Amino acid sequence: MAGKIAQHGWRERLAHETVIVSDSLDPHETQDFPDFTLTGPFFVACGHGCAHGPATHGQGCFERGDGARRRVFDANIARIEHSDFIFAHVNELDCFGTLFEIGHAHACGVPVFLNFGPDLTDRQKQELWFARMGCTMVLGPLEEAFECALQIWGDACVANVFGEVRHG
Repeated sequence: MAGKIAQHGWRERLAHETVIVSDSLDPHETQDFPDFTLTGPFFVACGHGCAHGPATHGQGCFERGDGARRRVFDANIARIEHSDFIFAHVNELDCFGTLFEIGHAHACGVPVFLNFGPDLTDRQKQELWFARMGCTMVLGPLEEAFECALQIWGDACVANVFGEVRHG
């Protein structure tokens, strides 16, 4: 999943539970849910929210700087490259990491399903035209859009529409 990170954010709405793993920088870590397996990103368990501030990308409360950022970046890139598909939720224009993730997934041949959140204006959605070019748009409220992405992916796997079905 790609999109801004927040304490108790939109990912938990889709998973219907808290998304936390033991080692947030292990690129092979996954978390299973009834309808999907999440390959990341994962966040440090931080009930008081210090790991979820601006520009932290869920990297934790104590270690900051370029070393930690490099480990977050490397783990995230590996997870994208081993994903069957990416579901991206964009609800603000300053989602710089998300836009990079969308582009990287597209460059690697990983299908991206893109959903725009309710806080974006029509003008802002139009400004995101370049990111949309490499994605399959899934419209509507977050939960419905995610279910639509799962359905499209499932149908595509059966029909082999996306070419070789990825098993990462």
